[in-house]
Amino acid sequence: MRFIILSVTVAVAAALTLTGCTASAPATDSCAPRLTEGPITASTEVSGAFGEVPKIAISGKPSANASERRVVLSGDENGRPAQPNDVVSVNFVVVDADTEKELQATEFNAEKGAAPVLLSQDFTFTGLYEGLLCAQAGDRVLLAIAPKDGLGSEALASFGVSEKSTLLMAIDVVDVRAPRSEGAVRQLPNGFPNVVTDATGRVGIVLPPSNPGTVLEKAVRIEGDGSVIDKSDVVFGQVLTVDWTSRQILASTWADGSPTSFGSELDGDALRKQLTGYKVGSQIVLITPGQSGPQVSVVDIIGIG
Repeated sequence: MRFIILSVTVAVAAALTLTGCTASAPATDSCAPRLTEGPITASTEVSGAFGEVPKIAISGKPSANASERRVVLSGDENGRPAQPNDVVSVNFVVVDADTEKELQATEFNAEKGAAPVLLSQDFTFTGLYEGLLCAQAGDRVLLAIAPKDGLGSEALASFGVSEKSTLLMAIDVVDVRAPRSEGAVRQLPNGFPNVVTDATGRVGIVLPPSNPGTVLEKAVRIEGDGSVIDKSDVVFGQVLTVDWTSRQILASTWADGSPTSFGSELDGDALRKQLTGYKVGSQIVLITPGQSGPQVSVVDIIGIG
């Protein structure tokens, strides 16, 4: 089981020549944590350096009526604080506070990346959602998650844990990103469509009147600064795909309101294969011939797991 909420639903809609780009309100720059320190997080010791598997020492058998949050180690004070809809890459250990049984942990392996968590407004794991808000890269956060804010009885039962259990999570925040690519924009090669964005980063495509070639072409529009994608990495991102001839949208995570998983190369997805070798944070434009006609896709790579 993975504590990752990334919707895979894709919307299909009619399009104009300027395809896929609509305005929406920008995110606020202010950030106020929803959870605060309490008796459980204050009395629980978390040891180890950032990036190493943390050790959790619990005092007694605590039971939380309300979820709590304590920043054990502080990261970059000038970094981006996590906001709703951001993608937060984390490593974590989660234990049952009553039995001290470890329920799950990531590998804390820098070469294998971290688990991306989308802070979606409909995130059902409330304690984790609220605990990650305002976190910054380099933070180690300790959460005491009350049963009402936890995984739910079905998920806890799969771990052999009571639905009344309080969970303790020690989380290393590796990266915080907006759910889009950000950075300097490169000029695309001749023959490529124009890509436009609104204030939120949502993309649109302006197709030229000429037809594309008959071979796959791809180019970087925004160069990311994250990890280089390996063929075994599961990639998460945004995508807009348009039929070149009809100008119709074939797929749009932007319209759906949530990023998607492209899987790894082992899953056999043709688009995913083209993303290997690029950096997280990049925006890639691909022109593919396709059996039913040429298509153009704009992919914002926002995380790997």
